Amino acid sequence: MAKPSLETRPPVRISIKAVAEATGLGKTTISDIMNRGAGDKYSEGTRLRVEKAVRDLGYTPSRAAQHLKRGRSGQIGLLLTRSFSNPLWTRLADSVQRAVAEKNYRLQMAVTDGDPDRELDWIRSFCAEGVEGLIVAPIYEQKDVDAHRNLLVGRLPVVLIGAGELGHYDLVSNDREVVGQRVLEHLIGLGHERVAFLSVPDAVVEASSGTRFAGARDLLRQRGFYRPELVYAARDSGCMSDAIRESERFVERWRGMAETDRPTAVVCHRDQVAIALLGVAHRVGIRVPGDLSVVGCDNLDESACLVPPLTTIDTHYEKQVEVAIELLLKRIKEPGATHEHHVVASELIVRASTSPPGE
Repeated sequence: MAKPSLETRPPVRISIKAVAEATGLGKTTISDIMNRGAGDKYSEGTRLRVEKAVRDLGYTPSRAAQHLKRGRSGQIGLLLTRSFSNPLWTRLADSVQRAVAEKNYRLQMAVTDGDPDRELDWIRSFCAEGVEGLIVAPIYEQKDVDAHRNLLVGRLPVVLIGAGELGHYDLVSNDREVVGQRVLEHLIGLGHERVAFLSVPDAVVEASSGTRFAGARDLLRQRGFYRPELVYAARDSGCMSDAIRESERFVERWRGMAETDRPTAVVCHRDQVAIALLGVAHRVGIRVPGDLSVVGCDNLDESACLVPPLTTIDTHYEKQVEVAIELLLKRIKEPGATHEHHVVASELIVRASTSPPGE
């Protein structure tokens, strides 16, 4: 029988024993220098001899030994409660990865697409693998984490990005109501009185406060412009096919209305929906912004490249992630500290998809 080639042989892990034999030193000395961070008690010549042997042999230090010595795993978990079908969550995960790496941690990530059973399984896995802390994002309402409270509280440092209840977790959010009002001030300032809302999740519609929609709705009520029949709710699936389908339904209803009843502006829950709506509107001859001004939210990279470029909200997720990581590291060091809520200001980016009605 032919001997297996180098390409087919199973990988061989170089052991501390091999490094010790190559240097003529003891295994404890090698481990002190490579795994335990105790190399300072040896001479520079000894350390250099060990480092050369490690390079020559291709020895990889044992993470398990390092973690045992340090009393920690060096891992942070990310529980992403949506999917990568929306590029916003890809951007968020990338931001978490970069922020974690800058703090010399490694990231363990789970993508659950809002499935509570999968979330529960992953939380158990994170706990079993010894992650030192957990970022959960995005959270839209308290019930998103209530089901996991018994497993999380008191066992694992947790920071939420989105919404939640203080007293159980640290929280990073944006100024949702404020920016919702800012969007409507922009539209009303342009002369819009009939404003629709597209693909708003049911839970957001039902919330009395704390959301962009609540801020916008309250301002419309104050001005006497709020029309609940112009609120089109939908699940925030993050799938472009769903965004296109919701946009087609909206356009069909819009075209079926009397001109005096049609909304002259629409605020979309996500840029993804706004992008789909621009495409559907163009296909059937609805002029944006002349017939219909369109506002998105997320400030996706492509939103500035559309025709017309999209007016949108930048929630500065990168900054939210940066604050969340700092909060989590603080919680890891000080588990008994008072829980904190940090608010990151959002920004309205005005582009050419909004204008006075009829322009």
